[in-house]
Amino acid sequence: MLRGIGRWLGILILSISLFPAIFMMLITKFTELDNLKSVFSELLASSLPIDKTQLNQIHTTLLKECEQTQSLEMPFGNKIITLSCEDINKSSPDELMNLVGASLLNDIYYQKYDCEFIECLKQPGGGGFSVILSSKANLFFKNIQNILFACVGIGTILILISVKEWNAKLKTLGIILLSTSIPVLIILYVKDYFLPQLPAEAAAIITPVIEQIFDFLFTSFLIVAIAGAILTIAGYSLKFFQKKKIKRK
Repeated sequence: MLRGIGRWLGILILSISLFPAIFMMLITKFTELDNLKSVFSELLASSLPIDKTQLNQIHTTLLKECEQTQSLEMPFGNKIITLSCEDINKSSPDELMNLVGASLLNDIYYQKYDCEFIECLKQPGGGGFSVILSSKANLFFKNIQNILFACVGIGTILILISVKEWNAKLKTLGIILLSTSIPVLIILYVKDYFLPQLPAEAAAIITPVIEQIFDFLFTSFLIVAIAGAILTIAGYSLKFFQKKKIKRK
């Protein structure tokens, strides 16, 4: 009876926690500073009404100012950003917005908050949503990811302990992994359907982000599917050889 309870509890925990664990791993990875920089810079460049000629002029001006100093402070909206002259000298005009975006994001990412992540999000007027681009958010998502993967581990251990025969252990784990990887097909369908529906201007901004998200999810669930297939085949193969061995006796 205890084995039966442990088996079904393990199946339940593993089935429920595996998908959100992988999805939370995506969110955690996406909210790391290096990944946010590229996305933030693209969004910034597309939102500012600056053409290539103006960008060249700004870059030339900054290069001249850098002849007399090692860093430049310049106003940007309601913030003051600092740009390294070494970075400016190494950059092209097209890369200038990346430097601006990185400087802005550094200030936002490492901003100190006096509230917990959920409390910050609840602040009136939507002002607290900047916390999503902060290290506090990344730490919050990482903690949830760790809890979910701990649940994955607990579910797996319960199955291994509760199921008697190794062929049944392998088949149970394999079938769960295969069942969880079914969303890969849905992901591919939604991606192919969703992207062409976007307006051209929005697609230019959002498509690279969506591509990164779907590529990560596809790769992750493909690994899960392959692992599930291997475990399932191994389980049935082991059962087959066990039966064959018994017949010989």
